Amino acid sequence: MFYVYGIVRKNTIRSLEDYPGIGKPSSRVKSITVDAYDLIVSEVDHLEKLDPEDVVAHSNVLDQLFAESEVIPVKFGTLSKDPSDLSLMIRNNRDKLRDTFKKIQGRMEVGLKIYWQQGAVQTKIQERLDVARARKESGQTGEGFYALEIKIGQIAQEIVEEWRDVLIRTIDGMITPLADDVTTGKLISVYMLCNLSFLIKRTKREIFRDQIFKLETKFGRDCQINYVDNLPPFNFIDLKLGS
Repeated sequence: MFYVYGIVRKNTIRSLEDYPGIGKPSSRVKSITVDAYDLIVSEVDHLEKLDPEDVVAHSNVLDQLFAESEVIPVKFGTLSKDPSDLSLMIRNNRDKLRDTFKKIQGRMEVGLKIYWQQGAVQTKIQERLDVARARKESGQTGEGFYALEIKIGQIAQEIVEEWRDVLIRTIDGMITPLADDVTTGKLISVYMLCNLSFLIKRTKREIFRDQIFKLETKFGRDCQINYVDNLPPFNFIDLKLGS
């Protein structure tokens, strides 16, 4: 039985000896060649269940592969009982594999997440409304108090939306033109202003980073900017392989 991690082009990985695979103890990682591709797998006798450590091992194998070559991931937990099934996985997706490798060749993913800072929003609210005075006038209970809290919340929302609009327009002008493709992720926190992934050529890494630094200079006082580069470009791979 084979546990499958991902697919690389044939002969692009020098050695898999230092790749610890899933399981306890770690399984040996090896390759199976089908046509122009190498499937990266571990051969396992049986696999009753996968645990969080296996998720990490799966991810680490893909990261190590990406350090040497472009890699197309296979869904976590994918098992194949027979090498012929692996051959079918390749041959049934031959055109998509070719197009996907062409798209990601020489490229990396960059993640950009930006959050508003509570203290900065409170300062902006105070510029628009004397909160202490308004609370004193409205009282500490009753309809006046609740109406004021709603008003403060509405002002905060307006400020956040204004910041998001300015940020997106700035990013579209400064950063997006450097990328081959962009995806927008879910806002996973009430504090998050944007969640973007960029597909860029590796040769543009330093130029892209310089633009991020300019963004931090412009917005860093009010926002927290989280930037990670040199990621495998999995958000830009539409090909879904595995069970």
